[in-house]
This record gives sequence, structure tokens and C-alpha cells, in this order.
Amino acid sequence: LLHRGVAEIERLDGQPVIQARMLMTLGHVHENLGRYVDAERLYLRALAQRRATLGPRDLEIAESLDHLGELYRRMGRYHEADSLYHEALGIKSDLLGAGHPAVAKTLYLLGFLMPYQGRMEESEAYYRRALAIQRHALRPDDPRLSETMIQLATILSRRGKQHDAEALLREALAVRVAAYPSGPPLVANAQAYLADFLHGVRQRDDEAERLYREAIAVHRRSPEGGLNELTHAIEGLAGVAEAVGRYGESETLRREIVRVRKDRLGPEHPSVANGLAGLGDFLHRRGRLAE
Repeated sequence: LLHRGVAEIERLDGQPVIQARMLMTLGHVHENLGRYVDAERLYLRALAQRRATLGPRDLEIAESLDHLGELYRRMGRYHEADSLYHEALGIKSDLLGAGHPAVAKTLYLLGFLMPYQGRMEESEAYYRRALAIQRHALRPDDPRLSETMIQLATILSRRGKQHDAEALLREALAVRVAAYPSGPPLVANAQAYLADFLHGVRQRDDEAERLYREAIAVHRRSPEGGLNELTHAIEGLAGVAEAVGRYGESETLRREIVRVRKDRLGPEHPSVANGLAGLGDFLHRRGRLAE
């Protein structure tokens, strides 16, 4: 199917704008499959085509820069990602104004990038700028608000600002409950992030376990539930089980993570390797060195 997609794109030579959009879409598919080199090739081709067709400053160019920057972050090419994000930020600010939600999106991406370079103070500043724009420009129940709150809370916690972090995580959960009162996966995601904090920082394992179990139940029964979100909650529950001495349950959960990722992504995907590494670390802690 991917090869057929490339063939279809080649037939669009006389429609460069549409062709670039198709290249971006196919690149995103490759990225999600862990085929980063193929994704980079497609993203770069789309970016070059957009620059040639649309001129140096266009919102579609900014979109390409954001996506390529995110790919480079995943590949560990942080300096290149930083440069691309800043170029996208400049384009969006010039064309849309500094208070537009699209500007907040790139600020959010910069906030997400900074910890990979140990730049925690800058990460907090970018997230705060993004959140300030979103609070002004978006509805109070917009899920984008909660996502920025969650990431900012993570940075605040790492910087020792635990009271502010917990307050933001609880606000993020309230935002998602208001937006989705029926309790779909986005609410479950916020529950899992709050549980991460309660378990990892506050050592309030009873409340954390309840939140993890509720999140897992939602993801398992919902066709909208994402793999990363499900395995995140399972991994969190495995950590709680290990912390309270339920080692057999913790191992079962960690093996489930590996199995689910293999089933959905294939055995060669980087996420499967990450799951195996997590299981290996657990077995090492239990003294099972041969395994």
C-alpha cells in the first residue's frame, strides 16, 4: 500500500501543492511505523516543494517545519529540530500574530524539545507562553489546554515545584471531564498523567492505582484508544504493583506491554524494543539475570 501511495503521488507532478500534502501524509505514516529515514525523505521533499511553490513564508511551510522538527526530535537530532521549530514560529507569528493558537502549538513543541537538551527552565518558559495564548484564545474546555497543562506540570515537577504541578494536573483532568463528560480516552489520558505524579512524586499509590485502572479500562474498551496511551497506563500500574510488592502482577503487565506492541506495530518497531528493555530492567531488579 505504501508503494502504491508513492506511485499515486508521482502522478501529481502538475499539482505541486496537492503533491506536497500527499508527501506529508505518507511521511506521517512512515513516521508512525518507525521508518524514520523514509519519513525524513518524504518530509524534506514536501518542504522543498512547498518552498519552491509557495515562497519562503507560508503556513504550509510552517506545517512542514513542525513535522520535520518532531521527526528530528524522535531521531535525537535536537539542534536541527530546534532550528526548524524557530523558523516555523517566526512564520506563524508574522502571518497570524503572536497570540494565535497555531503559534502556541510550536511553542508547545519547543517546550517538549528542551528537556532532551537539559534546558528545563526554557521548557517551562515555552510551555507558559503556549498556555497563556491558549487560555486567552481557546474555550476553557478545549483539550489543547489540558495537554499543555499536563506537559507544563511534568516540567514543574522535575524542577521541584510540586504544588503547582499537582494543581495543573488536576485542572487538566477537570478540563477534559468538562469537554468529554462521557469519559473517553482523552479523560483517561489525563487520569494516567495525574496517577504518574501521585505515584512517582507523592507516593499516594492507592489513588494512583485507582486512576491507572480506570484509564486502562477506558482504553481497552474504546476503539478510539491509542496504543501509546494504553501502554503508558499499563506501565504506570506495573510500577505501582512493583512498589507495593505485587511482583507477579507487575511482570504480567510488563509482558502485556510487549505483546500488545508486537501485535499492533510488528516485532521490529522501536516501541517493542523499549518495552523489552523495560521488562529486562524489571527482571534485573528481581535478580533474574539470565532472563
